Amino acid sequence: MIDKPALRKEIKGRLKALPAQQFYTEGVQAAARIRSLPQWERYSTMLLFLNDPLEIDTAPLLEGALADKKQVFVPKTVDAHTIRFFHIYTPSGPWRYGAFDIREPETDKIEDALKNEDFPALVLVPGVAFDRKGNRMGHGKGYYDRFLANLDEQGLPNFMLGLCMDCQIVPEIPTEVWDKKMQSLCTGSEFIPL
Repeated sequence: MIDKPALRKEIKGRLKALPAQQFYTEGVQAAARIRSLPQWERYSTMLLFLNDPLEIDTAPLLEGALADKKQVFVPKTVDAHTIRFFHIYTPSGPWRYGAFDIREPETDKIEDALKNEDFPALVLVPGVAFDRKGNRMGHGKGYYDRFLANLDEQGLPNFMLGLCMDCQIVPEIPTEVWDKKMQSLCTGSEFIPL
């Protein structure tokens, strides 16, 4: 069995070895690929993560979504177990840095919070690693696991797309019963339909 902590360490080492420019380059390539998908036309609401320095740059996708008049929601850490998504209107925020030193929307306005009526949605999901079967390994805190499970429990229609750097695709991810499979994956160099 693959050891999750060892795999996380290996992938983070790969990411740290990459030049900073590569995160942006792959982000531009992935954004172009995603914007050409039928799901891009199908969904007017998009849930998008704001990347940390060791994740694919999501700024090109954010800019494209706003230019295409999508409703874009990004996550904010609410407490030690919960993220909540808030509507953003510009690529420049305003942002604050949250619990994990990741940009988050500054707003707490209830009218900007994601609501059931905002669905269906295209959900872009981050991860430390993914495999070609759609399995995802996160950072181990469970924020996205809980959020995605909540979408299922409420029956909210969505399309889950894992978004990552090329080097984050691995042969196999160890899974738990609560892990949610992605419906497709996208990296800087390929779209992987599942």
